[in-house]
Amino acid sequence: FTKEMAPGLKAYIQMAKEETVIIDEVVQKSNVKDAVKKEMAIVGMMVKQGVLAEEVMTLLEAGEFPELMKMEAQAQLLNVVEEWGFHAIVNQVTIDEAIQRTDRAIGGKAFVLMMREAKVNMEEVLTESLTKEFGPDAKEPVQEMAKVSVMMKEGIQAEEIIAMMETNQLPSLKKPESQAHLLKVVEQLGQSALICQVLIAETVKDIKQGLPKYDVAAVTSVASLKTASTSEVVVREDIQVSVA
Repeated sequence: FTKEMAPGLKAYIQMAKEETVIIDEVVQKSNVKDAVKKEMAIVGMMVKQGVLAEEVMTLLEAGEFPELMKMEAQAQLLNVVEEWGFHAIVNQVTIDEAIQRTDRAIGGKAFVLMMREAKVNMEEVLTESLTKEFGPDAKEPVQEMAKVSVMMKEGIQAEEIIAMMETNQLPSLKKPESQAHLLKVVEQLGQSALICQVLIAETVKDIKQGLPKYDVAAVTSVASLKTASTSEVVVREDIQVSVA
């Protein structure tokens, strides 16, 4: 487990730094299990007492907060921060981290997952949101996303489409310069948790590359931010497939 796998906790720590935030109230009203609340309270009070974010993350990596290490907790924490009105913090943690990894096409992958999982009007997204966000450069990405939409309707799985993206069969969606635009559309549609999902999956992929016995981190969905989902990572042995 690494700090890169904890965007939700990073957002929670940032929120806890705000003077107006009362940790006891946040914890009591959070829709999470008691074990998670207990660790949220400890982390929140540590931050209020001046403990640096990096020190908290070091303790997390050392296993001091086992409940907050769980993948499903990351979406729950993002949800808590959203519900308390700190949308800018969620945006900063998810979007900024994703933009720093433009070579991994985080925006393209999150957008494809949104097409599969979120209850959004894709025709409207393609003709309005993408066109507005990309501006004069909208033609190719809109055409490729329209192609993706057709493929999904024909039963092609999101994982297959992401694999196509990674092998440059959807070049406009993989371009580093496209990622910020795609991420912004995903975020504007309230699907930040999908960005969280992709970030975690990509981090797990990096880690597993150094462990030859394990070939895949299978990602299963759990309920999260609104209609989106985040990842619970389960490592399986001897399975030769890629991680989306």
